Amino acid sequence: MSDKKLFYFQVKARGFLPFLVNAYGNLGYEYIHPEWPALKSEAPFGQLPFLQDGSLKVAESAAITRFLARKAKIEGDNDEDFAHSEQAIEFANDILTALAQAHYGSDKKAGYKKFYEELPTYLGKAEKVLKGDFFASKLTTGDLAIFSILNIIVDAHPTALDNNARLKAHYNRIAAIPSISAALPKAGHPYFKPE
Repeated sequence: MSDKKLFYFQVKARGFLPFLVNAYGNLGYEYIHPEWPALKSEAPFGQLPFLQDGSLKVAESAAITRFLARKAKIEGDNDEDFAHSEQAIEFANDILTALAQAHYGSDKKAGYKKFYEELPTYLGKAEKVLKGDFFASKLTTGDLAIFSILNIIVDAHPTALDNNARLKAHYNRIAAIPSISAALPKAGHPYFKPE
């Protein structure tokens, strides 16, 4: 067993982006779906995801993502690319937060209805800052972040990107990367489902 491990539930949610960065960078972290809460005492903050790299343990999905992105050298090669990548990461997180609010709200059906009514605005904003093939001058963590949230959405709503041709092309471009396409079947089950 490896001393490089990424622990998360077998679902596409907060741990999905670190999973994708690990896959894209071929970083070799073993993706483990632990018995929970048996492992809770080993997690830095008693929650998932967490990463173990030898004796180092890192919690919080954003911290794990950035740690792995640094290892994969996809943070952005200059200040501008770094800024665009970070912007895309945070925007993807905004969409994920809105989706989680819909899922966990007191009226799930109404929450999802509102989310999908607002989705075209989110998609339009993302498409507006797309710089061509990527959100920066080349692929960065931000591209994987946008892909991760779009993949979660497309799992539940397969036609969600149909009115955003450039964003859909970006999504398909990332999905076609061999390390990503090979990893996706191992990512876990869709978690955010309207029904």
